[in-house]
Amino acid sequence: MVVIGIDAHKRTRTAVIVDVNGRQPARRTCGSTSKDHLAPWRYIGGGSTTVN
Repeated sequence: MVVIGIDAHKRTRTAVIVDVNGRQPARRTCGSTSKDHLAPWRYIGGGSTTVN
């Protein structure tokens, strides 16, 4: 199991995946413009923008 956390700020968004042991196997920071807002989901989902 993993948990995905989003840290949203005025100019950036950071998505972090944390596993059951507290490790962060993935982290991605992107901008906050409308063209950037799907970047973390594409990164985490391998290209998919569907979040279940």
